[in-house]
Amino acid sequence: MRTDAYRQAAAYVRSAGRPVISQLSRNYYFYEATPSVEMRFHTGSELEKTLRSLPTTMLVVDPIVERLPETQAWFDAARGERVPKRLFPIEMYEPVYYQGFDPAIPLNSMPRLIAPFRPGESVIAVYQVP
Repeated sequence: MRTDAYRQAAAYVRSAGRPVISQLSRNYYFYEATPSVEMRFHTGSELEKTLRSLPTTMLVVDPIVERLPETQAWFDAARGERVPKRLFPIEMYEPVYYQGFDPAIPLNSMPRLIAPFRPGESVIAVYQVP
């Protein structure tokens, strides 16, 4: 299985040398050299405190953030109107991610809350704040 997007995103973030607040599927954390602050394990106020205590921070997300409504809301507020500094297209997914889904049902007909990853359109997005 190829997880090039996660490897490339980790290399890019590592080369930027800035603190990272992330919410990504597990593939990313395998390549991560220094642990990022993972959004879902912190309250909004903790994340805000972390964000404001640093001069420049990178926010890094993939579609998994869509499955976490509170995390998604914090992320949307934190990134504001910023456009991504970098996008890494995700080309392939591990079949186990969709284990239990009926292969006769097209993936695009599944609600995004259940299946947020879409081949050909999903990306890892990197934002710089402020």
